[in-house]
Amino acid sequence: MKNQLLAKFRAKIDSLDKDLLKIIAKRMNFSKKIGRLKQKDKSKIKDAKREETIEKKWEKFSQKKHLNKNFTQKILKIILTESKKCQ
Repeated sequence: MKNQLLAKFRAKIDSLDKDLLKIIAKRMNFSKKIGRLKQKDKSKIKDAKREETIEKKWEKFSQKKHLNKNFTQKILKIILTESKKCQ
């Protein structure tokens, strides 16, 4: 019984991991589109104001979901870094 429950939970985590990667891929695709728009406008890739807004949103979401702030900040930093590379 315990092993079946463990296997069930692990299968759920595997499914969630797949969903996370799909969402990250979608986000990176939008980053590429934003990059093309910025190139046309000759805009800078880094937008400090936008990043600050995103960081505040993530902080609020993290608090609501009782997630460790340092953990979510690390994830966001990695995502933003990759997003800028895509642009």
